[in-house]
Amino acid sequence: MMTRTGRIALFAAAAALVGGLVALERVRPLRRRNAPSLSRTAHNVAMGLAAMAVIEAAEKPLTVRIAARNGAQGGASARVRPRGCARLPRFL
Repeated sequence: MMTRTGRIALFAAAAALVGGLVALERVRPLRRRNAPSLSRTAHNVAMGLAAMAVIEAAEKPLTVRIAARNGAQGGASARVRPRGCARLPRFL
């Protein structure tokens, strides 16, 4: 398990990486800008929301079945073991 300090360091490194990429893209863009920044950002947000909705709709039936199966086996924290693993030690 990662410590709190480790999580903070990981978050800071990820934020620095994203910030650096944004700064580099502003200084030297990989392609020329065709649309104003606000409309491009609005388009990207709309596409992200649409993709999120499609993925949620596709994954929902599977995740509901898995959650119901886990609940039937002793609660949400019960570990689901793949078939054929009955002979493995419990800690695996």
